[in-house]
Amino acid sequence: MKTELEAEVLNIMINDPMQLYDNINSLQEKLFSGNFQIICRGISHLVEKEIEVTIENLLLVLKERDSINDNIKRILKKFKLLPIKDKLAKIGIQTLIEFYRHDIGAQIMAKINKRIRKGTFTFQMIIEAYNEFEELNIVMSDDEPELIEDITEIMKKNIVHNRLGISSGFADYDTYLGGYKGGNLYVVGADTGVGKSSMCLAGAINQSIRDTKKIMWFALEMSKSEIIEKLISYKYKISNQEYFANDKETKISMIDSIAKMFKKKDSGTFLIDDNTFDTQNIVAKIKKAHRRNGVDIVYIDYFQLMHYADGKSFGNSNSEYEEMSKRFKRLAKNLNIPIVLIIQLNNKEIAKRGNKFPQKSDARGSSAPINDSTTTMLIYRPEHYGIKKYNNQDTKGKAWSIIDKNRFGKLGQIEFNFNNKCALFTDKK
Repeated sequence: MKTELEAEVLNIMINDPMQLYDNINSLQEKLFSGNFQIICRGISHLVEKEIEVTIENLLLVLKERDSINDNIKRILKKFKLLPIKDKLAKIGIQTLIEFYRHDIGAQIMAKINKRIRKGTFTFQMIIEAYNEFEELNIVMSDDEPELIEDITEIMKKNIVHNRLGISSGFADYDTYLGGYKGGNLYVVGADTGVGKSSMCLAGAINQSIRDTKKIMWFALEMSKSEIIEKLISYKYKISNQEYFANDKETKISMIDSIAKMFKKKDSGTFLIDDNTFDTQNIVAKIKKAHRRNGVDIVYIDYFQLMHYADGKSFGNSNSEYEEMSKRFKRLAKNLNIPIVLIIQLNNKEIAKRGNKFPQKSDARGSSAPINDSTTTMLIYRPEHYGIKKYNNQDTKGKAWSIIDKNRFGKLGQIEFNFNNKCALFTDKK
């Protein structure tokens, strides 16, 4: 059984070596044999030298190092007979490595080893053990309890150096929220087409370019190229149709201008992922990015398009949403970063009201994200519904953010300017 498991891990490493490369040195001897460690080092060498990872190249490297033996040949031969079809395997191996990084995980790993010896091992079992790992409040952190006098010193330094929170990207939001604070979950919700993604994207651009922050954006609805097209619309104040009407040279010039915005020395970074839909993998990617280069804030657009994990069964969608929401709340606290969940509101409920005003109870599928959030903001754009007056004002080119929950301050409404042509939100002048 051990040889088969090692062969499966090798298959993952060869199919997607960069996924595990950073963690190869974290593998311990408890589960994997010395021969497996030799093979890992061979794979590590190929990746480092940017040589294609194949069985043939691996055998050449091991032969050069005089590390080849009959057992290694048997493992590699076994590997050829075990193509991985189970999508859970990649998640399971990522999780397995997380255990190896923390000594306290050995208690749960011992249970997994027993299953392996009995021949009942599954990757789903690793994922469930990982959930148990977090539920026991064994967090991925080296932080120790601190004395009050030490905490107060840190707080004073944060005030002196203006490190109270990350700007939301909008001045009026910051007045209400005091910025996005690390360790907290924020929710931004709206009806379809009102502009919840556009609102958050405009703020994230300001955070990255103006405030030099490291942004991580999970695009579950838009593709990466669609986000770039949106940035072009923002920069040139043009509609998507107007962008596509340009000739090739103009389009390329516009795309280059976006790249230059983020290549400046004094700008932050903006990571976009548009190919991950399960919570387990999203959490793993956030942790990996945070370990590598740091992450200041994470946006997930949008929450209801996710599922918890492939193969994980829940009694109903509400239970699944609750588990996902709690997972992100714990992650925000463990990494001490703000996480913004963009959520879809139920348009059928909104349509019943004459003024189409959004409410917290409109959350589609589950109110779990709102319940777990520090702050909930609901975007309202009366013009979208053909409503011409709101609060005795013309609604053309205007939007409001309803601060419906705020643990750090007051509730209320914030008015924004809205450019209909390019769907751009800006501070009210």
